[in-house]
This record gives sequence, C-alpha cells and structure tokens, in this order.
Amino acid sequence: MRTLLICHEDAALDREGLARWLGSFSTFAGVVAIREPGGRLRKRITREIARVGWWRFLDVLAFRLFHRITQAVGDREWERRALDRLRTRYPDRPAAAEIVVSSPNGADAQAFINGQKPDLVIARCKTLLSERIFRSRRSARS
Repeated sequence: MRTLLICHEDAALDREGLARWLGSFSTFAGVVAIREPGGRLRKRITREIARVGWWRFLDVLAFRLFHRITQAVGDREWERRALDRLRTRYPDRPAAAEIVVSSPNGADAQAFINGQKPDLVIARCKTLLSERIFRSRRSARS
C-alpha cells in the first residue's frame, strides 16, 4: 500500500512523526507540505467575522490568548515528547518525495499527488480539499 501525507510545513508531529509511522507499515510515497501565504490569515479572519460576528470572534480571540498564556507551553512539550517517542520507536524516516505548496488544491499539488500514485492520502490540514483532488487521484490509479 502506498501512502501520502498532506500537512502544514511547520507541523513536525505530522511531517516527521506521522511520516515515520506510515513508513513502518506502508510504502511512504511523499509529503505535500503547506506553507500558507501571509494574506490567507487575513482572509480567514474576515470570513470568520462575517460568519459569527464580532462578539463571537472576540470570544475566540480571548480563548486563544488564555490558551497561549496557560496551556501552550505544556502542549508544545507534549508534542516534543510524542515526537521523540516516535523517533525512538520508528528510527528510520522513510526517504520520500516532498513538495511545499501554498495550497493543497493547486495544480502543483495535484500533479505531485498523481505522480506519487498513492492508495491512501491522509490530509492533516486546515484547508478543505477540493473534490478535484480526490477525483484526479482515483482516475490516475485506473
């Protein structure tokens, strides 16, 4: 079975840890790493405000600030320990092709996925994947 991972470029637990785990039982075909451009965050904020309104958006910001002050350090430490455990348990990171894209729905990502011919794609990203990505992967396999 050939597996491929779609994740954010700075998500080490996914990009390295999950890749090691996938390589332990499958042929790890590659990684589509997402590096979002700066303007995307602004668009996401604008969409969220339009969707839920200012008061609810401020509530989300307050929670994120609270989390950053009280929990973020512990969360990062847990992720570091989890990645260390994965490195110990699966010491060989599979050598696989990798592409860095601004969107997993772009033509470059689609061409990469098609070229790797995965049987299974795991998407660990904030972006909703276009149905076009799924259709092209299936048709490339037939």
